Amino acid sequence: MKKTLALFSLGLAMTGLSGHASAQQQIRFGTDATFPPFEFKAADGSLQGFDIDLGNAICTQLKAKCIWVENGFDGLIPALQARKFDAIISSLSITDERKKAINFSNKLFNSGLAPI
Repeated sequence: MKKTLALFSLGLAMTGLSGHASAQQQIRFGTDATFPPFEFKAADGSLQGFDIDLGNAICTQLKAKCIWVENGFDGLIPALQARKFDAIISSLSITDERKKAINFSNKLFNSGLAPI
């Protein structure tokens, strides 16, 4: 599936993520680290980019440990639905079809590549 980034969003599988983080002290984020500058692997293999920084800031704010789960882009929503991770942080545009499958946060970035 060719990525067409209309906007950046954080797909959340659950309502009340902060309560969930408190209960288990970790948040598992799914990401496809192939879309710089949002998410990518540095030369040393570490995950870098805007999305990674955002996820780490969320974990810091909630006093939870971030667990990063790399996943292919096409499989992010099915893996979220299968509870392989708690939320998606990967440049993911909001579409009507995707809104039927998962919940989204407010839009954080508009690339201007597609209508909003």
